[in-house]
Amino acid sequence: MSTSVLADVTQSDVDKAKNSLKEVQKDISENKNQQSTTLNQIDKINTNIGTLEEQIDTIATTIKELKEKTVITEENIDFMQLQYDNKLETRKQRAVAYYKYNVSSLESVIASTEDPSERMYLQRAVEKITEYEEKLLAETEAEKEQLMEEKNRLIEDSLTCAELQEELEVKLNSLDDQKVELITKYAALKEEQSELEAKEHDLEEEAKKLEEELKRIASSSKNSVYNGGKMTWPIPGAYYITANFGKYPSSSKRHTGVDIARAGGNTKGMAVVAAADGTVIKVVEKYAEKVPANGYGAYVVIDHGGGVQTLYAHSSKVEVKVGDKVKAGQEIMKAGTSGNSSGPHLHFEVRIDGTCVNPFNGWISKG
Repeated sequence: MSTSVLADVTQSDVDKAKNSLKEVQKDISENKNQQSTTLNQIDKINTNIGTLEEQIDTIATTIKELKEKTVITEENIDFMQLQYDNKLETRKQRAVAYYKYNVSSLESVIASTEDPSERMYLQRAVEKITEYEEKLLAETEAEKEQLMEEKNRLIEDSLTCAELQEELEVKLNSLDDQKVELITKYAALKEEQSELEAKEHDLEEEAKKLEEELKRIASSSKNSVYNGGKMTWPIPGAYYITANFGKYPSSSKRHTGVDIARAGGNTKGMAVVAAADGTVIKVVEKYAEKVPANGYGAYVVIDHGGGVQTLYAHSSKVEVKVGDKVKAGQEIMKAGTSGNSSGPHLHFEVRIDGTCVNPFNGWISKG
């Protein structure tokens, strides 16, 4: 028979709305912090990307220079090879001349010379010529080998630079991917911020309306005096308490009133009466017209003056309207099970300046 009841428009509702607003504002603050962090990460990645691009450009320039040097070295190698080939060709031509004139070698020419002085001179001349030619050939070959080594070193350096360039480009691509992810994340955060700010606006409006409603409901009471004394039992003939003020029997949820039903009988349709003289200040006849998160179903709120109000919930039929003056014991509605209710009963509240109090603390009694 118990029900899960949320306050109508009380200070508790205002506090809940403001707490929800604080949570959203906290989310907005966290969102902005994440945006700031994301922008810092993007700036850092941009810096790293700039550094890598400079390194890649430097390496590309170095590779270009190495290739240019390689081309020059190849040209020098070709030149040295040409010189070497020319010298060999000169030797070949000399050998051909020896053959043509039936001279086997310079040594035979020297041997055939009768004058000892001339023979000695020729001998020394031949030795110097031969020595010089061999020296030129050796120097040319050595220089060519040196140039070949230089070429190989340049090629190796160029390959090393190319590998480094490739590694840097892989890192650059990775940073580009990270940047895209962060930009996407930032865009999502901005969109989320817009949604949160819209929610913040709605909650601000809701809290404002709740405060205004609370002030409106309580205004007439605060400007008058409660003279009703002890209140009339709100549902004559039904005295079984299914849930007391404070909490439910099987739940830790706060219960803002008392739930009353007929013991062993059907409570639906029983007359619910005003507990004291007063003015009807709020009527909800259809569950669809409830305030957000309301569990009362169809209900009535009566102002009795002096900040004292009573609420009667879960009606199957409301019989009064806002502004009606009612007397204690006057029927105002029929008991039912509208709203969040496990069975027909009356949920009855007493409010003092908008705060729910225990109805059995001097306000009503069964006897």
